[in-house]
Amino acid sequence: LESLEVRAADAVASTRRSGTSRAAVVDDVVAIPTAQAGDAAVVLAASHALAQSTKLALYERRAALLADATESIPRQMAETGETSLSAREATMLRGRVFLQRADLNVASAVLDSPAFLWQAPDRYARLYAETRETLEVEASEAALKTHVKVLQELVWAVGSHKETEQGTGQAALGVRPVRRRVVAGCGARG
Repeated sequence: LESLEVRAADAVASTRRSGTSRAAVVDDVVAIPTAQAGDAAVVLAASHALAQSTKLALYERRAALLADATESIPRQMAETGETSLSAREATMLRGRVFLQRADLNVASAVLDSPAFLWQAPDRYARLYAETRETLEVEASEAALKTHVKVLQELVWAVGSHKETEQGTGQAALGVRPVRRRVVAGCGARG
């Protein structure tokens, strides 16, 4: 905590020395000059970006846990051509990935620019953008989307394997389609 306080003080001092009279991100610290300390919009702009980063980190953690839990499945499929997942486990995996995808959809909405910035002076939008950039929000969002896409592909591969394994489809069940002839009356009417 002391180190953070020192970094914060250094960041504020740095903005003073540079002649910057606006809030800025310096050395991973949001430096708010004393004159703007009471400006709620400054705090809100930086806080919104921080909250987005925090929420995104939660979704990333969930995706990482799911990826770790399923890590052995593609390796097993590549090495043996099989998977030890039961049909129930495969369905549960599909559900977990679906929930992760739903989280990603929520995250996309949460990661939009806050409405108050649309009509606020540019300095607030700059601080918001700087904070997001420092926190690497865009890169994290892209990585999360990639993780979810890979998980969706895994679900597809497992589902496809299970369908083949269970022999779904008429040919695999040994059922041949019955062709019926429909004979239309062609008799002459007199």
